[in-house]
Amino acid sequence: MPVDQLHNPEQVKLLLLFILRSLGQPLSKAALAEACLGSETADIFLVAPAINDLLSSGHLVEDPDNDLVVLTPLGAGTSDELSRRLPLSVRERAVAMAASLARMAVRAEQIRAAAAPCEGGYEVTLGITDGDITLFSLNMFSPTEVQAHIMCDNFRRAPERLYTDILKALTAVRE
Repeated sequence: MPVDQLHNPEQVKLLLLFILRSLGQPLSKAALAEACLGSETADIFLVAPAINDLLSSGHLVEDPDNDLVVLTPLGAGTSDELSRRLPLSVRERAVAMAASLARMAVRAEQIRAAAAPCEGGYEVTLGITDGDITLFSLNMFSPTEVQAHIMCDNFRRAPERLYTDILKALTAVRE
């Protein structure tokens, strides 16, 4: 356990506000908690109650449409006024972890990989989107469920590689 880990409930609340203020975007409760726990900046037993207290006090609100926690003007003002009371090392570690989690969440939204039963096997659907734009979409047949899930897992690990390889193959000038 790092020596600068927070054990005071009020400091943990302030850290949560600081994370959201620094990122400038909402996070899920789970991602917000993971930012504290993964960076070892806050006591595990204080994070969930702190999130609930901040929701009750109006510093945070929940967006019911996408299950995210949003910083209110009250929360932003509190963070701006008091965040310097937190150790710099705690602030830096927590924000770095939160930024990493936010990037992973965006990536997860952009990558599609699914397997659905079809006649004689499974249809595997793979894709990459950027907002409303479909960059890449591919449907393939797999004779078994195991192979279909392997295909999906491999695509999720390195979607850019398959996209790049197909793009190269389709745009290569042939003589």
